[in-house]
Amino acid sequence: MQRRAIVFIIIVAIGVSLALLLIGAARISPGLALAGLILVAAIAYLFPSLEQIREYERGVIFRFGKFDRVVNPGLFVIFPSFESIIHVDLRERELDIKPVKLVAKDNVSITVDTVVFVKVTDPKKSVITVKNFEVAMADVVISELRAIVGKMTLEEILEKTENINLILSSNIASVGEQWGIQITRMEVERIILPESLDRSMTLARAAQEYKNKLRTEAEARKIAIEVLDEATKNLGDTTMTYLYLDALKTVGSSKSTKFVLPVELSKFAEILAAKLYAKP
Repeated sequence: MQRRAIVFIIIVAIGVSLALLLIGAARISPGLALAGLILVAAIAYLFPSLEQIREYERGVIFRFGKFDRVVNPGLFVIFPSFESIIHVDLRERELDIKPVKLVAKDNVSITVDTVVFVKVTDPKKSVITVKNFEVAMADVVISELRAIVGKMTLEEILEKTENINLILSSNIASVGEQWGIQITRMEVERIILPESLDRSMTLARAAQEYKNKLRTEAEARKIAIEVLDEATKNLGDTTMTYLYLDALKTVGSSKSTKFVLPVELSKFAEILAAKLYAKP
């Protein structure tokens, strides 16, 4: 429109200059010169403009303020005096949705970062039905997200993020269709917990992992004892005595100052004496 106004001013200036020259040189009457000037101004006002639509665009044209047509890529002529055009970009784009603070069902405040990609499928609807579909769609996403999160506990939110994505996409799709917009991708990218809660959950996870580790080690020791018990059932007293002495030798070489013996010394002495003084 600025270019159109500049062209109009230039043409009118040229017309005024020619009119003054004609009045002075050819001695044309001022009335005739004024009529010629008005004609030049009318031609300049109605002068058509050449518009270009790129491959990834569509042009929505309004005539006298009413929708007239949608034009495809290429060059075409419009009359700016009574026509206007809006260029609509059909390429996929990411909506500018900043992380938003939400409250879960159990009154836990969290910050949710959402990623939404959209593209225009109906240029006419995207221009006529909503003023700025990017801002409007971002507001709808936040509103729907607030409603969904408000019905879920923090544990459900952390465990069922995919369900949130599905519900959110389904609810937004109908709105996008009314506006000529397609939601190509939508997902909850991050869930940011309060610092104190995040630290507590980290400690809880560490404690649970340590508990699982102890349980696994205890089960392994239990299995080892059961296997050893099963193996010693078929061993004789002589073999058991040798293994016991070998174990004591290993324990004696360690740096420990306290030892717990698995059998009474008196019982072991009886077994050892019986073996040493047994008659051949």
